[in-house]
Amino acid sequence: LQTVPKDVTHVRFHPSLLEVCNNAFHSCKSLREVVLNSGLREIGEYAFRDCTVLQSISIPSTVTKIGYTAFHGCSSLTEVVLNEGLMEIGDSAFGGCNALQSITIPSTVEKIGSAAFSYCTGLREVVLSDGLKKINQSAFQFCSSLQSIIIPSTVTEIESEAFAYCDILRHVVLNYGIKRIKQYAFGDCTSLERISIPSTVIEIEEYA
Repeated sequence: LQTVPKDVTHVRFHPSLLEVCNNAFHSCKSLREVVLNSGLREIGEYAFRDCTVLQSISIPSTVTKIGYTAFHGCSSLTEVVLNEGLMEIGDSAFGGCNALQSITIPSTVEKIGSAAFSYCTGLREVVLSDGLKKINQSAFQFCSSLQSIIIPSTVTEIESEAFAYCDILRHVVLNYGIKRIKQYAFGDCTSLERISIPSTVIEIEEYA
């Protein structure tokens, strides 16, 4: 295992690599380009955290897990491509990526980790696919550019503060199948104009 120089600017991974280790490129503030190899299985915790000039990343379909805070604080990241095959987006994985404008969650992802996209203040479009089951606590909290969201019918639970403080969120579509909306799930969404609650809902907690 070698230490990565902090002034590295471009990285291309060998086809034999299976995992990007924890902290591998943490705070490499000159890193502009990363090409991940097909065959890669996991991106570890803090792997690219605070790589502040990294502009885009495409996650190969062989990757099943993006670890805790893996891309947190990548403030220039404008494009993230998540492919079918991904199963887990870790807690705070893309938190604070405030240049990110859109994200599509593949159908193979069953849950979005806590605060996974929190404070992504430029995030305008979020596409959630059928197959998703749970949106964890604070997943999209403080996404202050998000105007609408459609929750797929496969989602059964929206955790607390999942969309809290999304202050220009106007339209929310909850599809038949959802069961629980936890406290403050849409708290302080001051622009919300209408919401329809399906008959499958059995619990709406306080301040939801």
